[in-house]
Amino acid sequence: MKSFRILILEDDPVLNDIYFKALNAKGYQVDSAQSMEAARSLINSNPYDVFLCDVRIGKQHGTDLLVEYKDLFATNGTQTVVASAFGQYRFEIEEIDKELFLEKPVSLATLTSLIDRLVNDNRMVNGTTFAIS
Repeated sequence: MKSFRILILEDDPVLNDIYFKALNAKGYQVDSAQSMEAARSLINSNPYDVFLCDVRIGKQHGTDLLVEYKDLFATNGTQTVVASAFGQYRFEIEEIDKELFLEKPVSLATLTSLIDRLVNDNRMVNGTTFAIS
């Protein structure tokens, strides 16, 4: 069985560590980045099944990566989940594409349940892109 690979982009080191440990404990192969540059390096080196992205990364916006890597994510079937404490970003995310938005604080049960659902949906369609809106 395929080990699903997840990339976390979260600049808060505590949240990054919590998300990493929770998803790793579920058996996923997890990489994490705390900067846009680190995320770009990982994205360019590895295909991901799920990209969990914080909106605000310092003074930058993680959503810029969604636009920058839109074609690559579509080719790889990467599902994207965007998280932010600022609900107004939900509309910006919806304009980019059919991405999933989680408003912080996000419970670990909600996060892991969503990731499990994405992975199971991806298995059911044999690796093709399956957008949930």
